[in-house]
Amino acid sequence: MQKLMFWSYKHPKLVLVILLGVTLFFSFFIPKIPVDVSVQMFWSKGDPAKQLYDDTVATFGSDKITVVYIKDSHIFTPEMLARLSDFHFALDGLPDVIRVDSLFSIANLKGEDGFLNIEPFFENIPETIAAAETIKADALKNPIAVNNIVASDGSAITFNVFLDEGVSPDDETQFSTQVDEVIATIASHVEQVFQLGTPYSTRMCYEGLVHDQRTVVPLAFLLFSLTSLVIWRSFSLLSLTIITSGLSVIWTLGFMGLFNIPMNLFTAIIPALLIVVGSTEDMHLFSEYQAGLRETGTRTGAVPYMIQRSGLALMLTALTTFLGFLAISLNKILILKQFGITCAFGLMVNPLVTFLAAPVFLRFFGPRSVVDSTSRASEFVNALFTGLARKITILNRAYKWQAFGIFTGTILIVGIFTFQIKIDNDLVGVFKPSSPLRVSSKQLHEELAGAQTFLIHIKSENANAFNQPENLAQIAAIQAFLRQSSWCDLTVSIVDYLKLTSREMHDGDKAFNKIPDSSDLSAQYLLILPADEITSLITDDASEVNIIVRHNVSSSHGLKEIVAQITDFIEGNLNPRFECRITGESIISLTAADTLVTGQVTSLSFTLVVVFLLMYVLFTNVKAGVLSLATNMLPIILYCGLMGVLGIFLNTGTSMVAVIAIGIAVDDTVHFMTRYSKEMRRLQNQDKAIEACIHHLIRPTMATSIGLALGFSAIMLSDLLPLIHFGFLAALTILVALMADLIITPILLASTQLLTLWDMLTLELQQAVISESPLFKNLKRWQIKKVVLLGKIMCAGKGDALIRQGDQGQSMYLLLEGRVRVEVGDGPADVSKQVLYHFNPGEVFGEIALVNPGPRTADIIATEDVSYLEFDWDGIERIFRVFPPIAARLYRNLALILGQRLRETTKKMLV
Repeated sequence: MQKLMFWSYKHPKLVLVILLGVTLFFSFFIPKIPVDVSVQMFWSKGDPAKQLYDDTVATFGSDKITVVYIKDSHIFTPEMLARLSDFHFALDGLPDVIRVDSLFSIANLKGEDGFLNIEPFFENIPETIAAAETIKADALKNPIAVNNIVASDGSAITFNVFLDEGVSPDDETQFSTQVDEVIATIASHVEQVFQLGTPYSTRMCYEGLVHDQRTVVPLAFLLFSLTSLVIWRSFSLLSLTIITSGLSVIWTLGFMGLFNIPMNLFTAIIPALLIVVGSTEDMHLFSEYQAGLRETGTRTGAVPYMIQRSGLALMLTALTTFLGFLAISLNKILILKQFGITCAFGLMVNPLVTFLAAPVFLRFFGPRSVVDSTSRASEFVNALFTGLARKITILNRAYKWQAFGIFTGTILIVGIFTFQIKIDNDLVGVFKPSSPLRVSSKQLHEELAGAQTFLIHIKSENANAFNQPENLAQIAAIQAFLRQSSWCDLTVSIVDYLKLTSREMHDGDKAFNKIPDSSDLSAQYLLILPADEITSLITDDASEVNIIVRHNVSSSHGLKEIVAQITDFIEGNLNPRFECRITGESIISLTAADTLVTGQVTSLSFTLVVVFLLMYVLFTNVKAGVLSLATNMLPIILYCGLMGVLGIFLNTGTSMVAVIAIGIAVDDTVHFMTRYSKEMRRLQNQDKAIEACIHHLIRPTMATSIGLALGFSAIMLSDLLPLIHFGFLAALTILVALMADLIITPILLASTQLLTLWDMLTLELQQAVISESPLFKNLKRWQIKKVVLLGKIMCAGKGDALIRQGDQGQSMYLLLEGRVRVEVGDGPADVSKQVLYHFNPGEVFGEIALVNPGPRTADIIATEDVSYLEFDWDGIERIFRVFPPIAARLYRNLALILGQRLRETTKKMLV
């Protein structure tokens, strides 16, 4: 990435042409983005339950239903019935409508003079109140109509509108709008009217997406911008984030249009995510740019300084964030897969845009000096972060184990409640309990039958199996079991029609409200029943039947328990030769809910493994991988525990939080660990290195974390519950991750030393150091580089004194480049000092002070520009803690060197 940024810095015009060209290309595809907020988005790809549902629909017809509810105290009057009749036919005339079941279309099954009347309740609109009341009485006597299309007190009726199963989500949304237009023609004449059903829910989701685009995205940007301005006091940084995030959003939306990825419940929030998450690299770059201004004083010096010190950490943080979001695409649920793929693309191109645009922008438009540090506001902000860094440093020195115990203990206690998490996955459940849809659903459930449905499809291998009384009795037993359950509002099967027909064929005698006594009689009754009403309940050869179950249970968690109860009953009461399947759109969502847990585990495991491997490879140390996971697993444990404590369901929204949070939160850990590696090489003291890290990173770390938390919290203003919970949990998890990085990471780092793979690859050592140095005897090149990087590399110019005779010392040195001479004596070197040795690269000097600290016995003068490595016992002990096998060889080699020097000194003394 450093090479890319340097290339961008040197070719600004070409960079602008590339950015503009790619942006225009993707802009062309933005209008082509489809919209899909259907229930199918919550289903698992390739779910066998979908095939079972398709088979049932192919056999019995569509169960895609819109319920229009009308309440009025004067429904059964000639004038009102005339209006409702027109209303019925207006609904029936809408595109894609298969049929409308209402009092104006279903049969008034009624025995008359030994015959069964199958005409509708309203052949003609009654002209008198008495005639209307007669129809009302007939309807309330009809068990198929009561609580299905007419309330038990006659105060409300419904129109059950069945749609073609092949209707697209766009057509569903349009259909729901058309229903509202029809409703508008009668709304002023009735006390209450509303619609419910999948098309209406789909439309409400779509309107929620529109609301979120108008509110959530601008608010997320506003909150993040305010955070940036308050903390950094720079409009240059704000302008940079607008450019990089804006281009990233355009490219990502174009990607969606290009590959036909729809705008759905979650992809709709991607622009907000890109603005918030994608701007974190800008803040870290800007922090290094300001450090470059302090160091060099000019833009032309600050930008290269920024590039040299940012490339590695930003490349790794961009990679971990990208992989965190990509892991979501491993889920089988379509809406999560599409979200993961799209977000991963956006967070792949965002750092690319940043690395191309930032060097050019800062070269020409970056601040010319460190952001106004003389204003009162800036002084306050600077003092705030300086004081905070000081307090955190004191906490980590004086009370680190107390802080560690309290922080981790609290999280682990809350984490126990993880086992109370419940799973949910349904379209209705995405709306707030106070939403009109949920309120209307509750009312429909209380007064008639809920709009939620599922089907029980029973199949026999034999024709006419369900003409036989004993088999019909088993269907009736299943219905009786369902009806005694508090959750069940209504069940309808062919048994209900046969019982009603039997009763009416015997002049309404309730004693004959039963299953026909013979299969022949059942077959005869089926022949006279209206075919358009019973085709959804039984096949022509009576080998398959369908039970329609109406309820108001929207939670897949609750529905799972219901299905389990039904399955247990059926297994104990249904002929084992029959094949039984419970199906429906809600059942498919239920089976998809089971994949949420496996998807969560798969995605999170993938992310954790990748993070561990990246950190292990980057720092060439297993402890680095473990440390990064230990720090960032704590927020995830808290997130899971809080879901259990607060009763927040694991759904399509909340299932994303853990993977996203760890992908983002690990960024600060990476910056901290990378900085710690540099500071340890510079300072050779762990306490001072950690203090330097905290002071350097406190502002960008808090700025990005607070900005992310505020950006995610903006999503809480959504109208849709999964997004509200997602925003809340993500914001909280990011803040906890910030605390973990400031409290836990320094404590864990205090026991280790980190070297980056990049430092190892770029460190160049002369062959003499590698192959001829006695200190590195029997060490491999890779091991030698580790030793060098764990020490303190120092430089000196020609003629400089590396050591002065008589100075106190406790270190030894290894010459890496150049040559030095050893001289002793009093006075100027050219008069009275005697040159004893010349040391070449790879040789050790000053070793006596390491084992016997005290005055130096000679001067060490550079005869040319040199670089050399300093060792003291603290440094050697660090090597022993981090790489014990390497330290063992160093001890042995050091002993050999001391022995050799002692022999040489003794020999000279004897001479």
